[in-house]
Amino acid sequence: MKFLAKRILWIALFYRVANSKAVAAEHNLLTEKAVEWPLRGNATNGLLPCFAFQKLNNDWTVEIDYAAQKDFAHHSWLKITNRVGARLQLLSTNGFAVKSVNADALTVTNLPRLTSIKDVMQSVPHRQQGYQWLHTEVGNPMFAASFRLKNIYNVSFTNDYVLKIAPLIYRVQTNGDQVYLTEFPPSTFLLRFNGSVEKVLDSR
Repeated sequence: MKFLAKRILWIALFYRVANSKAVAAEHNLLTEKAVEWPLRGNATNGLLPCFAFQKLNNDWTVEIDYAAQKDFAHHSWLKITNRVGARLQLLSTNGFAVKSVNADALTVTNLPRLTSIKDVMQSVPHRQQGYQWLHTEVGNPMFAASFRLKNIYNVSFTNDYVLKIAPLIYRVQTNGDQVYLTEFPPSTFLLRFNGSVEKVLDSR
């Protein structure tokens, strides 16, 4: 039932994205409208980050999922304990950065590049440790993290904003004990005040 509800939400949000107007001239950004939902990021090591957005009461909820592009062993990917699950940067449409007020968003820069499964799990309650693993399915986005932007930036989203997301996840090494922090190339999205979303293309 939870999976069906998520699919219904994605379909509803897809139509909101698909109906949004082009904004390249208005904000000097090269964008594309979503052709499928959820919006996709840039794959790394056979794992594709996917993003879902929902706006409610002048706040945005962001969900980060991962879809496997190939079969992985059961315990191949370990979520970071930081609940944001990514490096974030929020900008106004004229390029000014919005300062974060959230400890999770700030401390994500201090994550160790190489650590052990034991060290990652030590801050996770024992009964929740099974959820710390990313269970992958080829082509099927699986949940990794969800957060509200107002909790991170303490702004009311009554205007358009640009959000950059660089997902982070640990890849288990061949020795089965150590994990290496994988940072995905950042994806940039234009969050419009009317609740639609457009992916910003790299214009280089």
